[in-house]
Amino acid sequence: QESCGLIIVWFHAEEEEPSWMIEYPAEVVSGRMRQMARYEKICSGHIQDIAQKVADGAHMNSLHAATCLLSLPEFASRPRDSWLCRLMQLKWDTKFAVTGKEAHMSWFIQMSLLGWKPEFAQCRGIVKQLGPALTITSVQNIFGEFIAVVSATPEAPFQTRLVHRCYGRPGLLSWLWCQVAERGISNMSDRDIAVWNRKIFKTPVLVDEDKSIEEFREWYTQFYSKNSPTWKEVKEKSLSW
Repeated sequence: QESCGLIIVWFHAEEEEPSWMIEYPAEVVSGRMRQMARYEKICSGHIQDIAQKVADGAHMNSLHAATCLLSLPEFASRPRDSWLCRLMQLKWDTKFAVTGKEAHMSWFIQMSLLGWKPEFAQCRGIVKQLGPALTITSVQNIFGEFIAVVSATPEAPFQTRLVHRCYGRPGLLSWLWCQVAERGISNMSDRDIAVWNRKIFKTPVLVDEDKSIEEFREWYTQFYSKNSPTWKEVKEKSLSW
């Protein structure tokens, strides 16, 4: 299946025929939205941990309350004291649900500009996890709408390539909005990657607020089967990925 600059390949350990297909955004497939930005990142996380972000609403106000304009080095050194953080803060409200082969988080952001909370600084959207490795984010605000398509491709054990593609409607305002939004998403992704690269707990303790993560993990098990190869099995049979 080919769309959005991607070739999606079906793999089943028991060699079963494809039982479902990915539905791509109609605006992108029809050409009403065009690609405005693209970038790639490499992270050391497991592909399931990367997808699990869609269910982790609690981390949004913990890791991403600081302005999305803050780069990772600035965030790591002084996330609360920089002038950018004093200029802008983010408040997230999220809701998680699963349906069939799709897990999704709807969210609302209120940006605070020097304590002022104007209506034009509000954003709402939805993040959809389609299958085990494709994420589609739709964002809307007063300046317009854009769609981000993120693919996760395992390249080696615990090494995953993330490719971000941002789509918007033709026009200067849409292009500017996409560039600003994509920079914010890129900075927030860097924070997530820093966490994934340092994850050490095999079974971290989950509190009551993390029930959505348990629900997500149960949902994700449908993408494994009885004969799905494990990293240990692959390592024992071959010297190459």
